[in-house]
Amino acid sequence: MIWLPLAACVHRAPAPIAPPVATALPGPTGYHPLIPVAVAPTERARLGSDTAPWVILEFSDFECPHCAATYLKLSGYVAQRPDVKLIYRDYPISNQCNPRVDAVRHEHACAAARAGLCADQQGRFDALARKMFANQAYLADTDLALMAAAADLDVDAFGRCVVSADTNAALLREVEQGINTGILGTPTLYVWGPWGPTWTRVDDADGVIAAIDAAIDHQSLAAPEADRAY
Repeated sequence: MIWLPLAACVHRAPAPIAPPVATALPGPTGYHPLIPVAVAPTERARLGSDTAPWVILEFSDFECPHCAATYLKLSGYVAQRPDVKLIYRDYPISNQCNPRVDAVRHEHACAAARAGLCADQQGRFDALARKMFANQAYLADTDLALMAAAADLDVDAFGRCVVSADTNAALLREVEQGINTGILGTPTLYVWGPWGPTWTRVDDADGVIAAIDAAIDHQSLAAPEADRAY
């Protein structure tokens, strides 16, 4: 079953991952049987306070058009809600840094992801992310350097960071989290809190915002479908 919207960036992996032994994984099963979300809600936020009780998790790709609209809407929402945080995870649709993708489908997605990680080190992730999403046709290395300068980054530190082994390792860890979660495409969204201490997969940014707002306002929420609770 492919649940991603038609506008989303979807890839097909050459072969499925063998599922782990059922008894090794506690908790409910979900859309990808026996594969829980591999990100803890307590992990550091890209946007918002690390201690915020309501958590959005987004797996994204800077060359994915649907990801751009999703990020812009969610980042604007988080900026207005001090009790909500966004955990952003890079999942480039390119085999240059993502072994679950069968080709270089997004030529500059891996480089853009590394640029975002380096901007995050300087506390300027949102500033650079917005520029990269707004200029998806211009993500070559020279373009990224110009955008970093326009986003008020220390360009010398940025230049060293994007080519460092530590940055590449950080990107691969995020990709591995996506693989271990069973991500099929981007954007993929989860929310923590509205249905209790659990991740729930939501189709789009509007659904995420509606769920959190309803929970904060103590409105009743319909139970999520069985294949969306993790």
